[in-house]
Amino acid sequence: MGQLLNEFLPPIIKKYINSRKWKFEGNYKSWAEALNNCNGYDSFQVVKGMKERHEVWIKSYQELNKQTSYLDLISRNILSYFFYPIIELDKTIINVLDIGGAAGGHFSIVRDNLPTGKTLNWTINETQTAVNEFSKSFPQSGLTFNSNIKDLYASNYDIIYMSGTLQDLESPYSIFESIKIISHKYLIITRLPLIDSNNDYLTIQHVPKSYYAGSYPSWFFSSQKFVSFLDANYRIIQKWEIESESVVLNGVEVFYKGYLLKLK
Repeated sequence: MGQLLNEFLPPIIKKYINSRKWKFEGNYKSWAEALNNCNGYDSFQVVKGMKERHEVWIKSYQELNKQTSYLDLISRNILSYFFYPIIELDKTIINVLDIGGAAGGHFSIVRDNLPTGKTLNWTINETQTAVNEFSKSFPQSGLTFNSNIKDLYASNYDIIYMSGTLQDLESPYSIFESIKIISHKYLIITRLPLIDSNNDYLTIQHVPKSYYAGSYPSWFFSSQKFVSFLDANYRIIQKWEIESESVVLNGVEVFYKGYLLKLK
């Protein structure tokens, strides 16, 4: 019911609520300095909170599917990212690498709404703490977990997917070195905080207690720098702004962006 009510809230109200759920503090020169002032993403406390929220989400998602064919805004957004590459690939089995995919909620959404005759092989790369917990608690056919991306270097994927992931990595640009090695055709990056600045900005993200009590370093990326970096190896097929989701950094509202990219 909460999802349905949220869907009909005026956009300006939803923006105000979402932008104030997440608190960002500080401007740090190094990841080590920022990490020293927060809990860290890999802590068991954070993973436990993610597990509890995923359990709640599963019940809500399953109940909604039983009652109606209605898809909430988040689900529709996720499906829109995958629609073009899935159609263009013209394959029955779609192989996806989801970097930072938590417990697999996005896998469930895409799997349950695939065109007839198509199936997913979906791998989630996560921290070791998360993999230990989620692989045990949320096993699903077609879903596997991995904690060392180097183990995937010889794998072949149709789509590499990152949703809200890059900003939580110590060296976000270096992940592209691994991505280059892994065979893939499309790259989807979404929930990406881009700012109008010549430089990236490192801060600490405080997660609302309603989610889980945690904090960890988080990047805001220079829009000019990041787009230029992508352009070296990828062609932009689509780009979007998530109007229903924003955060506030130093008093300025920042909207998340997304890109569907194809290797040049």
